[in-house]
Amino acid sequence: MQRLFSVFLALIFLLFSTSCGSIPSLSVKKQSKRQLFDRFAERLPAKLKPYKVDIIQGNYVTKSMASNLSKGQTRDQVRAILGTPLITDPFRENRWDYLFLINRGSGQLEIHRFMVMFENDRVVAWEGNPIDEKSGNLEMPTRKY
Repeated sequence: MQRLFSVFLALIFLLFSTSCGSIPSLSVKKQSKRQLFDRFAERLPAKLKPYKVDIIQGNYVTKSMASNLSKGQTRDQVRAILGTPLITDPFRENRWDYLFLINRGSGQLEIHRFMVMFENDRVVAWEGNPIDEKSGNLEMPTRKY
């Protein structure tokens, strides 16, 4: 009985001492699980694939909104037309940045940037690529019942 216990204890010690070196770090383990899941999900039929949500962030600035801008408008007038800017850089107080990001569930990332420049609190220029609401390229996700 004592010999069996000694062998059992030696096996447990051997098992724990050798397995510590082969355990991958936690981040590698999570990454490999993610890769395994992605490979599994790619092989599924379209109806069985997991749904990935489109993530939409930022300011929705359309071409019709941008067409309402004119030189000489105040900051309050621009805020009324375009909304509060997403980025107001403290080092460039004369510039407002509007960003609109769509991270599709498919992995595709769409970025629309629009910038308004001020001088003496009046609009002097603007540039960027506002959203063309008539093109049909921008499909906002809706819940289907």
